[in-house]
Amino acid sequence: MADLRRTALILGAGAGITGDGLFLTALAWSVLEATGSPQRLSLVLLVLTVVPLVTAPLAGQLVDRPRAPDYLVGSEWLAALVLAGAAGWLTAFAPGLPFFLLMASVVPAFGSLSGPALPIMLARLSGPGRVTGAMARAEVANRVGGSSGRCSVARSSPSAISGCAAWPTPPPTCCPGSAG
Repeated sequence: MADLRRTALILGAGAGITGDGLFLTALAWSVLEATGSPQRLSLVLLVLTVVPLVTAPLAGQLVDRPRAPDYLVGSEWLAALVLAGAAGWLTAFAPGLPFFLLMASVVPAFGSLSGPALPIMLARLSGPGRVTGAMARAEVANRVGGSSGRCSVARSSPSAISGCAAWPTPPPTCCPGSAG
């Protein structure tokens, strides 16, 4: 049973990282399309970077509690609800800078549990001597998920490729002219 839960956790982490890559790229692309301002994009990316740094200590404290899996699932559901609400909002209203700043702050705040939670959940689900292998598989899921999320957007539009240089990690090899 622990093997199944550990595998589900690793696959879920890979899927979550893919979604994070899609969110980051779509947010940056949408800010540029809606505002046409690289300065506003920089402001949104600043908020997107600072919020996880501020919320990480709290997230780490929550992950150390016995109900950490409940907190992790709850935070992911809240992030999904925020994104669904944002999609509904966009059907009725044109987005502006306040909308993008809200998305750049709320979604990473809810998602900040995922980063510190994965190693702790894997350690709890793995037996003695198996934690290292589980962590290695989780890192593979992390890398593949992050690259696939960014590559899928980069392949969907030539204008998205110009955003490769703005990614916080080295651009994946799917981006023409990238060093990755």
